[in-house]
Amino acid sequence: MGRPSRSAGYHRAVAHPRSQAALALALLSACSTPAFEVRERSGHDDLWLGGRWVLREVHDPRPRGTPPLVRYHQQIVLPGGSDFVTRGEGPGLYPHHRGVFLGWNQTRHGSRTTDFWHCRNGARIVRESASTRFASGALTRTATLAWIDGSGQTVLRESRRTRIEAEGEDVVVLDYDIELHATAGEVVLDGDAQHAGFQFRAADEVAARPEATAVVFAEGARELTDVPASAKGAAFADARWVAQRYTIGGRPCTVLHLDHPGNPRPTVYGVRAYGRFGAFPRVRLVPGAPVRLRYRLVVLALAAGEARAGAAALERRWQEYARAVVDPPRPGGSASP
Repeated sequence: MGRPSRSAGYHRAVAHPRSQAALALALLSACSTPAFEVRERSGHDDLWLGGRWVLREVHDPRPRGTPPLVRYHQQIVLPGGSDFVTRGEGPGLYPHHRGVFLGWNQTRHGSRTTDFWHCRNGARIVRESASTRFASGALTRTATLAWIDGSGQTVLRESRRTRIEAEGEDVVVLDYDIELHATAGEVVLDGDAQHAGFQFRAADEVAARPEATAVVFAEGARELTDVPASAKGAAFADARWVAQRYTIGGRPCTVLHLDHPGNPRPTVYGVRAYGRFGAFPRVRLVPGAPVRLRYRLVVLALAAGEARAGAAALERRWQEYARAVVDPPRPGGSASP
């Protein structure tokens, strides 16, 4: 019998039944995990990225929780797990703080002042529509929201784009690109650093041990002393970023809040040890001149001693964020005096 040819030997090597079965199994596994999913539920949608649950979007227009509240918000899932990093519904400390939310307790429009922080007296922020896009490994969710006062008038219309990207198993990055439109005359968004702005509220277990919360500030941040007595808690100016560290679901967690350099100025960060912190700008809007707000949240399921969660690493993240092109201010949209 003659010697088998090289081509025949090559054919036998790749055609082995076991090899074929392993290859088929690998291909089936890769194809069975969709790039993204939106699982619609009653009152909320769950967003999945690469087989991982990353976000819950709460949009039910009915009053929910204790106290009853009608305000669109998002719940972030702890990377690599199934616990929420953020607070949801139910009794507890300041139950109107839920997830990632936006609001001002002194929203002045015409002769009215509406509280879109507590959403009392019929005030509500509801979702009108939503769409989802996947590109370059990231999931982008765009929601159109209506800010409605107690009389039923739409005061603002908001477009909120949330881009979600995972960095390995233990980090998730969320970019927020928000555009606010005045729909019924001039609107001034006002309040104080503890009751207004783009806010993050940690899971309620953090409030049970506030002494364990650690706060990290960007270099140059300065604490303000001339704050209203009603605004309990610390307030900081010139803080381009702030981070809080806690333990959630038995795992160490760092949440980094980045303020885009193109946002209205001045911006003040309000910080509370029970796990609520965020950026507060005073904003004036007029019809036809939307105002743009941009923020980045980074959730790191890492111990404080990890190199990727240290202050120097957090500063590098802000530098990377700031290197993005800063658009010029939109005509008519500005921080209020």
